[in-house]
Amino acid sequence: MQNILKENFSDLEKDFPYTIQGKDKEGRPLLLMDFGKWDINKAAQKGELDRVLRYFDRMMEEAEMEVAKMQSSGKNVTQWTWLVNQERTAHVNLPSARFYWYTANVLEQNHPAMASKLFLLNSPPVFNVVMKSVRPIMPSFSNDIFRMYGDESEWKNQVLDLVDASQLPPSYGGVKGLSKNNAKNNLLVGTFQKEDDGSWWWAKIFG
Repeated sequence: MQNILKENFSDLEKDFPYTIQGKDKEGRPLLLMDFGKWDINKAAQKGELDRVLRYFDRMMEEAEMEVAKMQSSGKNVTQWTWLVNQERTAHVNLPSARFYWYTANVLEQNHPAMASKLFLLNSPPVFNVVMKSVRPIMPSFSNDIFRMYGDESEWKNQVLDLVDASQLPPSYGGVKGLSKNNAKNNLLVGTFQKEDDGSWWWAKIFG
């Protein structure tokens, strides 16, 4: 794995998007994975599944490297926080099954206990079937951090308890990248929000 960060995966980045940006409320880096856009079956049909698995390895290494960078700068950080947006899409086919088993094994063998939380957002009901087959091979620490949620009404409170809205794009319940007025309209009612000047305000329905 030592050379994987030097490999060129630019041909996959558009169709298999993820980003490592921002921090949670404990200062841990955020890994945001737009998994609803990852067409594993199409990759298999094109003969690219092994390369996508390698790309997943690179993603894990990048997240771990971000933790290492923070440690080298004196931060007391040992894990990252991982949010996966499924966008109500369920990948249930043989290539995807191979992908799920592979990722579970990679987490256990190469990155044990490196993720502090693993949240699946906008997960369709059929995905429960997939997780019932994957959970038995997941180590206990992975099962402990793993949570699966349906629509935004189920997960937004949980995510914003963990991460400030300013650190997240709108698709993850945040306001990053929005204009100031639109950002305030997108905040969760009944939560305290911190301004750039250090002051705090209470998000409410009107004003």
